[in-house]
Amino acid sequence: MSNRKYPKRPWVSAHAIIFDRERKILLTKRAAPPKANFWFPPGGAIDLGETVEEGVMREIMEETDIRVNNLRFINYIDGITRDVKGKVIYHFVVFMYVADYLKGTAKAKDDALDVKWVSIEKIQSESIPVPRELISILNKIND
Repeated sequence: MSNRKYPKRPWVSAHAIIFDRERKILLTKRAAPPKANFWFPPGGAIDLGETVEEGVMREIMEETDIRVNNLRFINYIDGITRDVKGKVIYHFVVFMYVADYLKGTAKAKDDALDVKWVSIEKIQSESIPVPRELISILNKIND
């Protein structure tokens, strides 16, 4: 497997904003860099030979034990992190989806430190650490 730190080319990643019946969103506390200890929708790197949608559904299950359906693409994020000299440490092209909760009880698995259902208002109030890109994506959904 290629190294994600100081990569030769971008990694492809996919995440889904999952709504429950109360319109809360499932967030995972990230264990690994980039954005370690930030809260973000579940997802991760796409494996060779799988579609983006297959990958995001697999990653959600691996990280949270949740099953989803009705995936809808909303946008992408250029996740580029540079070191102090300007060299790219991490580069992810992150496909963002919206999905509907289908079944399962959320629990932190794989590389998620924790999981929780959070209201959009709480996320937008910045009372929990989330990447600014997530706020931007949520604003597009609510427009």
